[in-house]
Amino acid sequence: MKTLTVLTPTFNRAELLRRVYSSMIRQTSDDFVWMIVDDGSTDDTERFVREFIEEGKIEIEYIKKENGGKHTAVNLAISSVKTELIAISLDSDDAFLPDSAERILRVYRETGAAYDGYVFPKGSSDGTPHVKRFDRTLEVDSWQSAVSRGRFEGEAVIVLKRDYAAGFSFPVIPGETFCTEALVWLKMTSPFFWSRDVVCVGDYLDDGYSNNIMKIFASAPRSFMMYNDLRVSLWKNPLMRFKYAAYYDAFSMMCRERGFIGRSSSPALALAALPAGLAFRIIVGLSKQKPIRRT
Repeated sequence: MKTLTVLTPTFNRAELLRRVYSSMIRQTSDDFVWMIVDDGSTDDTERFVREFIEEGKIEIEYIKKENGGKHTAVNLAISSVKTELIAISLDSDDAFLPDSAERILRVYRETGAAYDGYVFPKGSSDGTPHVKRFDRTLEVDSWQSAVSRGRFEGEAVIVLKRDYAAGFSFPVIPGETFCTEALVWLKMTSPFFWSRDVVCVGDYLDDGYSNNIMKIFASAPRSFMMYNDLRVSLWKNPLMRFKYAAYYDAFSMMCRERGFIGRSSSPALALAALPAGLAFRIIVGLSKQKPIRRT
């Protein structure tokens, strides 16, 4: 039995999977399974993956499901994984460095498998970490604490113990095919080990998250409403809490949620932020409201 499962959720990115596959077959450790969860692709994804499997160079698990968004692919992966660890996630526009699996497993073993989670920053193709903030003293802390206290801000691969991961799942909201991963990660209060080793590299694509943020906001207002109310409840910084309260108001209005002020984690703050929330709601509303079906 392998120790690590590396998850790649994907949707209609068959050609990009070749790059991911190339990075996986160059790994210096073979103590991993590459799990591909195909979120209902209509291109050549399945054919490509079958060819990878037939080559027999690495162990690959392929699961195909109806399209529902990356978060539903992650839910399925967590419920299906058999190894001790699952790395979430090596996206279809990313690649592992040649020793990434080895690094992850080395950190896991050197710490005596003492933590429920391990965090490794993502980076660009030149190795620069995709982080805005990484406290130099940060080594052991929960995701919730580190992020809400401003000790870490950026992109990361999160490696979770299977049993710990099984306690979390993304909400599946009718009509929404996107849910920010942070909505679940912020609920994780177990101590994680934070590594500075970049194990995953990739550059932003034109159809990716960062370049389509307003469309994504418009396509998934309820999940963003939940996410921002959670941030209001966790953050201590008054300015950040006001900002997230305004976002909460905006997304609540987009959902046509009645009584959202009273149901917020801070009704007084939600009321004070209402004008800012209305302005942001108008800005989001001007973007093209087309569901995002990328994984």
